Amino acid sequence: MISGLLPPTYGNLKGECVLCGRHTESGHPVEFSENFTSYNLLREGDCICEHCYTLLKNQEFRRRSFVLSREGVRFLSREECREVLLSPPDPPFFIYITQSGQRQGWLSAMHCVSYSRERFWVSTDFVGHFLVNLQELKRMDGLIADLRKAGVSKGALRSGELSAVEYRKLFEKNLSHLWNEVRAYVKTPEWEVLCYVAQ
Repeated sequence: MISGLLPPTYGNLKGECVLCGRHTESGHPVEFSENFTSYNLLREGDCICEHCYTLLKNQEFRRRSFVLSREGVRFLSREECREVLLSPPDPPFFIYITQSGQRQGWLSAMHCVSYSRERFWVSTDFVGHFLVNLQELKRMDGLIADLRKAGVSKGALRSGELSAVEYRKLFEKNLSHLWNEVRAYVKTPEWEVLCYVAQ
């Protein structure tokens, strides 16, 4: 996944990587901290390749959201996550968004490298990984922005449940028709992620 994107940390073991499955001549021993909980994601192998080791040992990849591209790695604030989703980098790229920063959720999505800006993968530690269509993502983002300006809370957007006061505000502003569109998106991973990164 990350070959060529980050400077690798070279070891001296040969074999197959337990994370990406690729053969390496410069791997590291398979050693994880006692807090590691993703053993179910490991493949059969002998070592951790120099590229996966680089990601695994840098705790910023666990704690923070990031995008990997030909330009390298860029760690993202919540606002920057939204920007990257709506204007992804040139392919290939990998987008990972963390909500908790507690585990290395990107491990389950190592195969989710994107080769298109119009239809691409998003990986998270709270709704898994999924394919998105950029135009639909932009439509959802516009809906969220309009509804937030109209006084709808993030909680209501996430749950799909409006309070009487929020519904009245939409009705008075002639925006109640937007709520029907929202209902089609609520509970989809794209919607959950956009609600999370929305202002």
